[in-house]
Amino acid sequence: MSIEPANNNTKNLGGILLTIGWILCLMVIGFLYHKSLYSAKEAKIAIDQSEIKITIPRSFDSHYYLQGKINNQLIKFIIDTGATTVSIPENFARKINLNFGQMVKISTASGPADGHLTKISSLIIDPIEFNDLTAIIMPSMADEALLGMNVLKKFEILQTEDTLVLVYKRKSSSRN
Repeated sequence: MSIEPANNNTKNLGGILLTIGWILCLMVIGFLYHKSLYSAKEAKIAIDQSEIKITIPRSFDSHYYLQGKINNQLIKFIIDTGATTVSIPENFARKINLNFGQMVKISTASGPADGHLTKISSLIIDPIEFNDLTAIIMPSMADEALLGMNVLKKFEILQTEDTLVLVYKRKSSSRN
């Protein structure tokens, strides 16, 4: 009985299947790593009788994000201590029928821009509500709104290496 060596076609097929297996394995590992690194990190809210503490983990892009509502519509905020007022993307402002008021020139991190003044009847960072706020509608913004200093000044702000903590001192009720 003689054993003949495998022909070249069998060797090539085995090599191809092994390569495809390794590629698929690396793709799965890459997908899982990407998902763990870039997935949204949720803020934690702690409420006691004297204060509401919102702990926000730093995102992969070094920003701090927070879910909230403007006039009862969900929106993601970027915490921006460099923004004087809340700034809202134009597409979102149209979606919730905000009034496009006086045009204003503003200075942004990307340079000068035009915006429109508006009023927000309600801004909620659950369970805290702020009413009758001035905001700016920005035509060139992405999907996130900027949570500016006209709201942030109502919080104590503490930052550590990877965490931002907003502390709101409660009054007689949790709604402002």
